[in-house]
Amino acid sequence: MPRLLLLFVVALICVFYSASVAPYAQEMPRFDGSCSVAVGPNDTPYFLCRDTVNCWIMEFAQGTAENIGEVENIELLRIGPDGAMYGIARNTSDLAKVLRVSPGGDYEVVCDQNDERITDNISARRNIVFSGLCIDREGNIYVGDSGNGWLIKVSVNGDVQRVVGIDPIFEGAGEGARIVEESKGLADGPGNSARLFNPSQLAAGPRGEIYISEGSNGIVRMYENGEVTTIAGAIGSDGQSRSGFRDGPAHNALFSYWLTGIVVDNDGNIFVIDQGNGCIRQITWNSDEGMYYVYTLAGSPKNKEIGMGGTGYDATDKDGTGFEASFDSAWFDLAVDSNKNLYMTKKTGFIVRKVTWMGLVSSFDVS
Repeated sequence: MPRLLLLFVVALICVFYSASVAPYAQEMPRFDGSCSVAVGPNDTPYFLCRDTVNCWIMEFAQGTAENIGEVENIELLRIGPDGAMYGIARNTSDLAKVLRVSPGGDYEVVCDQNDERITDNISARRNIVFSGLCIDREGNIYVGDSGNGWLIKVSVNGDVQRVVGIDPIFEGAGEGARIVEESKGLADGPGNSARLFNPSQLAAGPRGEIYISEGSNGIVRMYENGEVTTIAGAIGSDGQSRSGFRDGPAHNALFSYWLTGIVVDNDGNIFVIDQGNGCIRQITWNSDEGMYYVYTLAGSPKNKEIGMGGTGYDATDKDGTGFEASFDSAWFDLAVDSNKNLYMTKKTGFIVRKVTWMGLVSSFDVS
């Protein structure tokens, strides 16, 4: 083949290849690490991007992503009603902290695990692992502790208190202390006797109530007026939760033991990532029947069963509407705007998904 003709054929192949690949590449935001998401008071999504070295904030406004600056190394991004940014800092060689951060690197410690106002039990404080984080409409901060099964409140005036949970019982003292009776578990009731197991993530509702996704119990709890209530998820006669997949009346609904991101829209609808079932579940109050109902907004556990192009046990990510969409098992964070659009991010992944109130799932680029 003449050389000029050969070059023309190669160039033509490259053009067709680029045209076929580019649209998909543009739909996939690329980060060199994990990503968290929050929606600000101005309804603008902000994305916390982390790699092994840096941590920075991307603002996604009017379809354009802009890096607005580096922040202290945090794992979750949350935004208060005044626009202030908060996150959880966890380091194996340092204390777990809740930080108020600013693009540019400035930060302020809101509370840390060694705060005696949480508990005077030193061994229990060593056991604290900050997990979920949310800020209510008054500016009060709530943080979950998956190490002890606690919910901790930092009031607007700076007071710190444990509002849900009890102390574990230890044998011995110091770093060698051993737990002989766990504080974690499943018990509703007043905060000073209620038990949580793994408060994965938190969301503040319109009344100031706090919703808790419990990964290890596979249920959704609510804290309001000092009381903890299970609002969704089946619990057997033995007092233990049940796992699986079932929509319907919330007290009979089934989730996986792998719940993560949770948010509440302005109408009080609750959305939670059901990682184990590969879908987004919606929990809505039915005023006619006086109970919550659970629906599946997008995704399906059947997508995980057949692999959806994967290796037979996990779904691959696929856009679409309702059950047509699929999610792999890395989705962990969730935010919602005033138009009921959900934004999802991965802890170990590189794309952002948008889910409308009608269950339409798409990917978009903030890189």
